[in-house]
Amino acid sequence: YQRRVRGPSCLLLKMEKEPKDEPKEILRCPWKCPSCGWFLYKPKTEPCPCQANPNLKNLEKPPKLPSSFTEKKKQQVNQSHPQKRKVVGVYNVGTINQKDGNKGLPEKPHDATRFVVISDTHSLHGSLLKIIPNGDVLIHAGDITISGSQKTLQDFCLFLDALPHKHKIVIAGNHDAILATDWYSEHYWRFHEEKLDAVSIKSLLKNHCIYLEDEEVVVDNIRVYGSPWIPARHDWAFCLYDENHLKFAWDLIPDGIDILVTHTPPQGIRSSTPSGVEVGCPFLKQALKRVKPIVHVFGHVHSGYGVQKGTPLFVNGCVCNAKYKPVNAPIVFDLL
Repeated sequence: YQRRVRGPSCLLLKMEKEPKDEPKEILRCPWKCPSCGWFLYKPKTEPCPCQANPNLKNLEKPPKLPSSFTEKKKQQVNQSHPQKRKVVGVYNVGTINQKDGNKGLPEKPHDATRFVVISDTHSLHGSLLKIIPNGDVLIHAGDITISGSQKTLQDFCLFLDALPHKHKIVIAGNHDAILATDWYSEHYWRFHEEKLDAVSIKSLLKNHCIYLEDEEVVVDNIRVYGSPWIPARHDWAFCLYDENHLKFAWDLIPDGIDILVTHTPPQGIRSSTPSGVEVGCPFLKQALKRVKPIVHVFGHVHSGYGVQKGTPLFVNGCVCNAKYKPVNAPIVFDLL
């Protein structure tokens, strides 16, 4: 993969820590319109657009299988691994120390690749700029935004340009509505007053990182696969409502991937809400037995932040806690 040229550092002066066009009150209390039955991510004081456009009541629910699925065939990859890689260190797990994130990290072993994991920054990526550890590869496991804001994604691109990591791998999460381009064209009214140019915004992001959506990339001879899907919850973006659709999504993952990046956790692995509700995907858990990744990176469940050591190594990289405060440190691991 060819590293893209970083933009001028002076652009960082324009970066806001928290874009003002993403009201946080919609996060904890999305409201369901009694007329059309859809969840809305706008202040409840605003009427549902279905009052002015009754046709919105006729949108198919649950949505059809994404068209991108039907265009993809299960990838059969027979790449051999003459020397199986292994994790040789996991660091920086815990709450953020408001100092340089590189202090206290051991030197990277010779020939190892250092990964830095973040997820669920929800427009607060700017708060990480001075404390994010250096590494070879940055992974963001989704939920860049609160409600798919164009401004947040533009700021996020500046954030990526300012980081020294050679490779920057990003997937979307359920809050990143505008990145689900086909879905957004029908559901934008639940998030934004006017339809934004989702295709152009997604193209902009791709110019600043390696964006994966049911795709694989090889960096430093390490195979990484990324997928944004989650079991349906509150009608967010990248939701799959049907058991067969979820199985189809995970069947697309090739065998032998080194690092798997999904937004959802697998069932039972750092996947419970503060109230004890299990939201991990049981079908992803089944797929892991076939794929056998060395590391599985995810986010989505803020209260599940941290690592679970074993085979694979599970890393929940949620920066924001259950109250949407960016208190969790980026997690670092070395792969040799």
